[in-house]
Amino acid sequence: MLALMVLASFGLASCGDDDDDKKTGQEEVNYADAKLLKIETKFTAGENFFGPLVNEVNYEYNADGYVSSSSDLSSENNLYDTFDYSKLKSENKIVVTHKNESGSGLYDDESICTYYLENGRVTKIVENENEVLLKYNGKNQLTDVVYREDEYAKLTWENDFITKYEIISGSYKDEGFECEITYSNIPVGQFGGDLVASAVKCYGSDGIGLNGMFGATPKYYPKKEVIRDYGEGLIATREFSFDSLTKLLTSVKVTETKTNGEAKTQTSELTLTWDVPSKK
Repeated sequence: MLALMVLASFGLASCGDDDDDKKTGQEEVNYADAKLLKIETKFTAGENFFGPLVNEVNYEYNADGYVSSSSDLSSENNLYDTFDYSKLKSENKIVVTHKNESGSGLYDDESICTYYLENGRVTKIVENENEVLLKYNGKNQLTDVVYREDEYAKLTWENDFITKYEIISGSYKDEGFECEITYSNIPVGQFGGDLVASAVKCYGSDGIGLNGMFGATPKYYPKKEVIRDYGEGLIATREFSFDSLTKLLTSVKVTETKTNGEAKTQTSELTLTWDVPSKK
């Protein structure tokens, strides 16, 4: 799961009138409405022990600006999510159809996840007989994601920032997960909810598609994340880079080190492609 967010807060101030725009022939662009189109991950160095050599996630949007579908394509298997918002206003729910297509066809499956909202935020996720409950504090900040009685995710907030989130398993003490986060000074804007959604992700649904539906969000982008996955015996570091002009997230360098058995390290890089519309 990638803790990646969409930045949509920065625009460029106009420095001339309409006549100046016509003279220069430059078209004013709208960074605030940029949409993420693709995330491509490539293995770059070390020993490849975790995931395919190349992975590509593509996003499509509906007329309301919501993600309507995403496709997660790799050499191993393909994952597809389709988002149905037709009952969002009438029944406060979003239905996501998740399809898994393996290369051999032996592990193909399809599942339906239903996200239930109260006061504009997701409070429950249901897939078949599985039910996930989400809890918020008085500041509308997501604090707990309960998968079952002895397994849950916990988010620690300090000064309105998430400084750590962890997945705690009571049955298997050595299979926990925690992520410590340090921040940049780059605002995340209206799509900052993906950092929160990354702690909620379950059953294949994509957090970017449900952006802004998990309560309050941190004000700034992460600069660095350090992840310890005790079940996998893995330590991962993610370092975020941004475009100097648009302030959009452009790449994430990921270094993963196996800590159980023989030590191994691999490095991969994520690159992001954006659609930046013109201002009307």
